[in-house]
Amino acid sequence: APVPAPAPVPTPAPVKEVDPSPEEEGVYVTAEVLTVSVPAKVKLTGIAPPDFAAEPEVFNAFVDLMKKSLSSIMEPPEGADIVITAINGVPVSSNRRLDDASEGEPETLVIDFDIVMVVNCDGECDDATVAAELMSDLEGANKKLEEATSSSSSAFADVLAENAAMDPRLDNTNIDFADITADPYVAPTAESIQSAVTDAPATQTMSDGSTNTLDSDIGAASTLSFSLAVLGTVVAIFATLL
Repeated sequence: APVPAPAPVPTPAPVKEVDPSPEEEGVYVTAEVLTVSVPAKVKLTGIAPPDFAAEPEVFNAFVDLMKKSLSSIMEPPEGADIVITAINGVPVSSNRRLDDASEGEPETLVIDFDIVMVVNCDGECDDATVAAELMSDLEGANKKLEEATSSSSSAFADVLAENAAMDPRLDNTNIDFADITADPYVAPTAESIQSAVTDAPATQTMSDGSTNTLDSDIGAASTLSFSLAVLGTVVAIFATLL
């Protein structure tokens, strides 16, 4: 008997490869820039700030003197900046309250300042990694200020006197720099640096070319939203009981 021919095997249809659309891939962060402000402070005795109400220009020169002197001593990393934030607890950005800076404990000066650094990351920044790098980068600058404010050193007062002599706005101030002493400087802790990184405003560049700005107030706004939500829930519960 004749042998039947084998049945033909059907050829499978080619599978079309579909490129994922941007929506399927999702937009992601390609680069991020953080502006980190690490808070610090130094205390001096034997010196007081000028009266802002009577001599606003001299007061501003005094603030500039503190900034320049701290920068001269610390020599912060390249790209970093020293920003004076408060004098004797009064924010320098608050003109209405700066009169209070010359009050309080006589012949005492507490300078609050930020060490401001800009951090560039490929992709999204990892807060822990950035904080560890900044801790290392600031080690030398903090060490120099610790040495300048040690009990055996007059370096801080010497730098203040040198810089003041170069600013004509301070010519008529009655500051005896030889009487100035500094409390030992305490460098920012790893925890404070980590907190500064976490709270830092950020600018993100996205894969679609757009930018996204994350402000440090986001955390506060989220807390406020949560508090309002809780308050609404409590009010609703009480309403059901009435």
